Amino acid sequence: MCAQPSKGFILLEKTGLLKIIFPELDNLKGVDTIDGKAHKDNFLHSIKVLDNISKNTDNLWLRWAALLHDIAKPATKKYIPEQDGRFTGMNS
Repeated sequence: MCAQPSKGFILLEKTGLLKIIFPELDNLKGVDTIDGKAHKDNFLHSIKVLDNISKNTDNLWLRWAALLHDIAKPATKKYIPEQDGRFTGMNS
């Protein structure tokens, strides 16, 4: 419930605790590049969205929604070369 909650999640990631206590969020880390096509790091994106919403509200449910909005991407992404090399199941 702080002004910049990303700091806590970054500390959890740097210490290795994130993958233990919140593996789904840890799985958002990294960028896949296939045939020159890449997608952003969804971990960094998600905590940035969390920080952005935290500037405007202290509503816990909105903060959770911001943090979790991309949580299924690692499990659902698929690279399909026939579709211009898009990562389906993922938004830009």
